[in-house]
Amino acid sequence: MLCHAYGEYELEDLNVVDIGGYSLSISRTSQSSYRLLLRYGGTEVSLGYLGLSSARSVELVPHPPVGGRISVMYLMVRLGEGITVPPGESVTMVTQVPVDIGIYVRGALVKVVPTRVKYALYGPSDMGELCRYVSEALVNGLHRCLRAPLRVSLSNASRSTVNVSRVVVPLRGLGLYLNEEGAPVLTSVRVSVRSQTYAEVVTELTPSEEGGGFTKLVVPPSQESYAMIYGL
Repeated sequence: MLCHAYGEYELEDLNVVDIGGYSLSISRTSQSSYRLLLRYGGTEVSLGYLGLSSARSVELVPHPPVGGRISVMYLMVRLGEGITVPPGESVTMVTQVPVDIGIYVRGALVKVVPTRVKYALYGPSDMGELCRYVSEALVNGLHRCLRAPLRVSLSNASRSTVNVSRVVVPLRGLGLYLNEEGAPVLTSVRVSVRSQTYAEVVTELTPSEEGGGFTKLVVPPSQESYAMIYGL
């Protein structure tokens, strides 16, 4: 199993779980309270406390990216140098996106721990949308258990060739599967381009990997949409 660190852990005075170079510490501070710390690359991030009065164990599983400490609703995915799509044609590509760590108690999600977080503004400073941001540079070196493929299908309905350098995705529409190795796989995204300055983005219900072999649907997807009105 590639991602063997995910799973259920009996709560002790101190639990330290290493997932792909990220160390999650769960330490008991009282009979019903636990402190969370995340350590990586010499950085230590306090994640607050969990009240687990009657819980004897927690389960750690990958989770689609969330807004982080800033409550944002969208994920901006940078597509390298951009994808060129001629008029009337379609292009499908797969990029990698960091995933977060979900903490479950008796099957209920109680906390999402963000991993590699960065933000960027889509659009003008006075009217744009603050987004969680991901690029190839941000994902480089990230363990497979902390990143997931995201399939992006681009179709160009305009009369001109377009270059798509970024896609803004509704976070709440993304679902997540586990494959046979226990590694996370996000659900896919469809982008309908109308012009170089406008596109419609829809989250799909299908996994970003083909061929089946999925062992678990961790987070169900939903069809959510976003209109990119500030360019591609």
